[in-house]
Amino acid sequence: MQATSAYLVLVVFIVTTAVATLPEHCTEDRALFIGSCVPDCESKSSAGQKYQKIGDTCFFVPDGNYTSPRTSLQNRLGSCKPEHVAMFMAWVAYDNVAGHFISKSFTDGKRMRGCGSWKVINEFHYERDGANTHAIVAVNEKSGVAIVTFRGTESSFFQERTEEAFHDWINSNFHYKKEPCSLASGCTGQVHGGFQHGYKVIAKNLETQMKVLADSGYQLIFAGHSKGGSLAPLSAYAAVANAKIPSDMVSMFGFGGARVGDKQFVSHYSNFVRNTYLFRTYFKQLAGLLHETDIVSCVPLALMGFHHVKQVKYIECNSKYIGNPEPIPNLSFKLPDVAHLIPKSAGCHYHQAYMDGLLTEKISDHISFFRTDDEQ
Repeated sequence: MQATSAYLVLVVFIVTTAVATLPEHCTEDRALFIGSCVPDCESKSSAGQKYQKIGDTCFFVPDGNYTSPRTSLQNRLGSCKPEHVAMFMAWVAYDNVAGHFISKSFTDGKRMRGCGSWKVINEFHYERDGANTHAIVAVNEKSGVAIVTFRGTESSFFQERTEEAFHDWINSNFHYKKEPCSLASGCTGQVHGGFQHGYKVIAKNLETQMKVLADSGYQLIFAGHSKGGSLAPLSAYAAVANAKIPSDMVSMFGFGGARVGDKQFVSHYSNFVRNTYLFRTYFKQLAGLLHETDIVSCVPLALMGFHHVKQVKYIECNSKYIGNPEPIPNLSFKLPDVAHLIPKSAGCHYHQAYMDGLLTEKISDHISFFRTDDEQ
């Protein structure tokens, strides 16, 4: 029991050392704000921007049409690897100081190699009823690709949001009771209760935005890191099963996410979201005889009936990326200077271990020999 408690405390510590705030135009009523963070839809439309009010929410409506030919995601992106876009976006999703900030961050050529021009077109936030969920949608209009990225757990302990961060941990990550899947009619199996609730509070508006993009022929990426890496597969599944977006237009890239459901749900999910890539960092111990993985991706335990969606890929974790040695330009968050001193199984959960690890380190489909993890 003591070991389990220490394990959970360590998981809390490693994620709460990254700093995040909400977009400025979403902060007037944090507790009650629901839906799109794009303000004043009518004035944006009259100014020639591509927004349309559907119901009580403002949505981006592209003027380009990519329905013919309906090419694959990789063909759309050319030399750019989709996992690079996905993880870069997952990293910057934590830094929500001023809406549309990501347009500046995407100029980081070191990490966005040949990935073209991207801009944020919508943001969705919900913070009440035990939920704290934030998602950002960006598009590359030239290639016809859109990405929605879910922020990880609220981590603003250093910006006077300690209470909000605490409740996010309790109501999301630690609400790991399995519940029947209610993401779409006909969904089978059970899922992590906290993650399902966290997605469903923004599901209606987010699925509407992604459906509008898909109807124009956009290839869609669903991504996230940490808690965001657990919300992304639930959202990708709902996009196909509930919003009826064709499965060949949906890809999911998760990074360091916790396990999301039981075996029945994971099997059911695989029938809908075939383009699934779940990344976990790992490192070698005892001359390579023992492998350890990112600690967050090991919970909830498989012994409790939780499993990852497939397919899983492993990124070798290099110690030089633990902490924030080369931050993304224009981002306000900064990891503590002592970040590199924490245990490697915790440090390998940090965003940079995934982002720069994708660019420079070995990526494997399997880890051989003995492992501390209980499941591929």
